[in-house]
Parts: sequence; C-alpha cells; structure tokens
Amino acid sequence: MLGSAALGSLVVGPPAVGLLVPAQAHVRGLGPPCALLHATGIPCPACGATRAFVYLMHGDSRWAHYNWMWLVVWAALALVAAQAVYRRSRGRSSLGPALGGAVSLMRARPWVAVALALAMVLACWLVAMANLEWIRAY
Repeated sequence: MLGSAALGSLVVGPPAVGLLVPAQAHVRGLGPPCALLHATGIPCPACGATRAFVYLMHGDSRWAHYNWMWLVVWAALALVAAQAVYRRSRGRSSLGPALGGAVSLMRARPWVAVALALAMVLACWLVAMANLEWIRAY
C-alpha cells in the first residue's frame, strides 16, 4: 500500500508542479540555487529537471534544453504505474511477468538495483552536464 502511494506521488507530483509554476517566469527564483553548481560550477544530477517539467507541462519546447532525462525516468514510472493499475483492475498481480522477474532478480542480487539506480543518476548527470550552458542561464 505504501509503495503504491509513493509511486502515485512520483507520477503525479512532477507534472503538478510543472503546471503550477508559470513558464513565463523562466523558473528564476523557484527555489534555492543548486548548492553544488553554485559552489563548484558542476551541476548535480537533478539540475534543470524542474525547468524541464515546467516547460513540458506548458507545451514549450525548451524542455529539451534542460535535464530531459528526468522526463524519461518519469515516463517510465508512469508506465509502470499504469500497468499496475490495469493489472489490478483485471484482478491480477500488479507486477507482470517481466517486471516481476526484474523485482525477483533485484531481491536475489541487491547489487543489480544499486547498479541500475547509479546508472540512472549517471545518465541524468550527463544530460545536466551536456545542457550546462542552458542551466546556468537562469
């Protein structure tokens, strides 16, 4: 039950924030600046993610200039959540065979879950590095 609530908030939260923040404000002053970027000039893996969600939710193509990898992560979570809801509505287990097998693998070998999480964070950081000029602009 708690896992479903957490997954639901991860799927609903970012787009809701994206819709609530006005795109015209260029998200300047949305929150405190990234401490890592400010101190070192190196972005954190989440740098630009909020602006990417704001621009996407407002239909502005500038989302691609920021940390769009978090949009990919969000879309994957949304697909997993949609599949779980669909399977539950049909009276089946929330996890399909493929996802159930992946969960079993991660339970048997926890290092796989750690490696996947690190790979995701690395991918997001590389996108932030690639879009650093845009991220620094605001």
